[in-house]
Amino acid sequence: MRIVVTQKDINEGEYRSCHHCPIALAIQRRTKARSVLVGPAVISLNGTDTIIRTPKKALDFILDFDTFRPVSPMHFELELP
Repeated sequence: MRIVVTQKDINEGEYRSCHHCPIALAIQRRTKARSVLVGPAVISLNGTDTIIRTPKKALDFILDFDTFRPVSPMHFELELP
């Protein structure tokens, strides 16, 4: 599944927030999940209903965003089971 992180996601995302970072917002919008938790190793949808390994591209984005480095809209593939 292609996940697109928009400028709106970046603007509305919260620094160091597993639930409200730009990646979580983009995944929630695309999957319609009730809740999304983005961690350094895994992404969880709807609590523990679906656990997915965090793609490197998404992790790199999160690390830049959380350390106040400039980030731009981007996309990545998320492999849902």
